[in-house]
Amino acid sequence: MPPAWTLTAALGVVYLILAPQSPDLAAASYRSSLFSSAGFTLWDNSWYGGHHLLAYSVLAPALGALIGPRPLAAISMVLVTALFARLIDGRFPARATTIAAFFLALGASIALLSSRVPFDLGLAIGLGALLLAQRDRLMASLAVSVLTALASPVAGAFLALAFLAWALAGPRRAWPSALALAALAPIGLLTLAFPEGGAQPFVASAFYPALVGVLVVGALIPSAQRVLRIGAALYALALAGSYVLPTAVGGNADRLGALVAGPVAALVLAGVSRSRRRALIVLAPFLFYWQANAPIADYASTLSNPSVNASYYAPLLGELRALGVGYGARPARIEAVATAAHWEARYLAPHVMLARGWERQLDSYRNGLFYDDAKPLSAARYRAWLTQNAISYVALADAKLDYSAAAEARLLRGGHVPYLREVWRSAHWRLFVVLGASALAQPPAQLTGASSDSLTLYAPHAGSYLVRVHFTPYWVLASGRGCVARAPGDWTELEAHGAGSFRVVIRFSLARVLSHSPRCR
Repeated sequence: MPPAWTLTAALGVVYLILAPQSPDLAAASYRSSLFSSAGFTLWDNSWYGGHHLLAYSVLAPALGALIGPRPLAAISMVLVTALFARLIDGRFPARATTIAAFFLALGASIALLSSRVPFDLGLAIGLGALLLAQRDRLMASLAVSVLTALASPVAGAFLALAFLAWALAGPRRAWPSALALAALAPIGLLTLAFPEGGAQPFVASAFYPALVGVLVVGALIPSAQRVLRIGAALYALALAGSYVLPTAVGGNADRLGALVAGPVAALVLAGVSRSRRRALIVLAPFLFYWQANAPIADYASTLSNPSVNASYYAPLLGELRALGVGYGARPARIEAVATAAHWEARYLAPHVMLARGWERQLDSYRNGLFYDDAKPLSAARYRAWLTQNAISYVALADAKLDYSAAAEARLLRGGHVPYLREVWRSAHWRLFVVLGASALAQPPAQLTGASSDSLTLYAPHAGSYLVRVHFTPYWVLASGRGCVARAPGDWTELEAHGAGSFRVVIRFSLARVLSHSPRCR
């Protein structure tokens, strides 16, 4: 029988040929595109009024820019299958390891439909760290554990959980604990140096089945398999914590169980007694459904959806160019009402600053009015949000919209927003200008230029000017004399020491990690 990774490789080729879209691929594609155009950068003005980049992934955007996000995901999942098979080889009955390896190979192949590129990459690197540790190559495992978290903080957290289970199972405790810390340290440092904010939703309909599945599989693990039993218990606690507490992980905690619960069940049930094999036969359909449900739903959400194509956005971008709006022209912030597939975050963001983007945690943090079920979105609240975020135009697509955009779209389509005037429409788009929109720079100053990680401001005389781009301690003046400081609302303030043009750029400094004081030149 051929090795299990060949199944993932074959289905990975099919995936690359069919090139399915997914919401997560929109985010990965944009970040790789940004790396291709701007190089390694800490900040992006194109989403959410400006935000840090590195807490998402340090490695995936660069590798995606090099070979493409889809090939990176496919290669990662082939490696996941191959490394998992090596990890379990000889530690369980041969029949069990074969079934488990192919169970994971099928799940990894289906998971490509979601194209969670950083997580797929981090999972492959994390399994490499486990394999190195299993073979007592502990220093190498330490280094690879760090790389896991740099690829995907979620994968890094899962790797730390695996090492913690090993440490608690004993008899060796020091090295597994050190490896767990190595996987967690980059997450903590990146969160400290490049904070984002916000929580990922974890809905009850996903949490409770996942918890039941983990508890059932955990109960079937023999007592001799201490690491697996403790790992299942720790993972159940992690699921509960992610559901009860508002965290950046949230529903992402489900990913590990969805992929490996079936293979783990196969390891402990196949090839033993007949009754345990029957238990596997009963459980397998449910565990496979868990594997396949989210990826197939992601795939189905983009079928026959024109908003996943670049051509869908070309007319809107053409109109914005005609209005003289965008990078290389007049800086302005656009609210593109969020579509269900979120590809506006990929195709509009390289050309114009967006009020939103595609990072659920940050969106709920910065734009909470779209998620507040207790307080309906009114025209007055919407107006206040447009003003606060210095939004000049609102673009509404005819595609299926994200659930957070439903109330916003009703306002726009209902026509009860007198501060908006429709100035253009096409087959798929309506564009509204915000009447009396607040400026990105406090008058009489003007924001004369912007890029993904820089700003250019003209000040007619000395003074302090509010700039409605979010503050980061890494802003620094590259030209002009003055200071850059945090303003109320987490915006940026430029204190100009005289008249002239001021260019503000990103420049990292360790001293600025814990300092938000003004930075002067």
